[in-house]
Amino acid sequence: MYDVSCGCALYINRKQILIGIIMNRLSYLFTGLVGTLCLFLMTDVTNAQVQIISEETDVVLGLEKSKDFYVIVKNNGFAPVSFYVHRTLNDIPEPPQDSDRSSWYSAICMEDVCYDPKVDSTSSETILADSTYRVKFTVYTGDSAETQGRFVLKFIMDGFVEREFGSIEFNVRATDGPNSVPVIVDAAHLPYPNPALANVAIPLTVVENPQHVELFSITGTLLKTFDGRELSAEELRIETADLAPGAYYYTIAGVKESRVGRFQVVR
Repeated sequence: MYDVSCGCALYINRKQILIGIIMNRLSYLFTGLVGTLCLFLMTDVTNAQVQIISEETDVVLGLEKSKDFYVIVKNNGFAPVSFYVHRTLNDIPEPPQDSDRSSWYSAICMEDVCYDPKVDSTSSETILADSTYRVKFTVYTGDSAETQGRFVLKFIMDGFVEREFGSIEFNVRATDGPNSVPVIVDAAHLPYPNPALANVAIPLTVVENPQHVELFSITGTLLKTFDGRELSAEELRIETADLAPGAYYYTIAGVKESRVGRFQVVR
């Protein structure tokens, strides 16, 4: 004869085992979700640091020239960080309405994606733990001299609560003076002796086929111009006996490019 109580006990036991297995799986799933959530919440903004690769944030450019500023965002934390860039200030000089002058603009690039100059906020990007991300900010000057642009970028962590973790300000001035061309930095092309006592030698090989050299005071006043046979050698020697002690600028203009240098006169 079939024992009904035994069959019921077996059925109840199997049901309890099945419920136990389900609860165990749900417990693992819940634990995983809670762990992931805690890991995300513990990823504080202090784990993302902004480091400026280009030491210059204040530059002087020529007219209708561009400058790329690079910013590295590094995640020093242990979990991914999601962030975006917001341009909070875009103070650029506007050309007169009745003028056809080219105007200034600035634009943000996230790695290889560049946004329209009118876009102030980028899409969110993710930086993995112990990784870096490159942001490029480009400024283009117009054709009006002695104008200046001021820009502020803020870096904001994107998550349950948005929080700013860094900001950078850039200042760019446009001029048509000697500072509007690249500065000579290669040791082989620097003037010597510097400081100068009686004369200074200026290497000319920094540009191809130099056409003329202009000497300026520290205030930008043009003092002398050298051309023709004076530039037939690989260097130009300038007498400094009639120059007052102080700093001087010079520009070397070639067929395709120009360079600016600086030297000091002492007594």
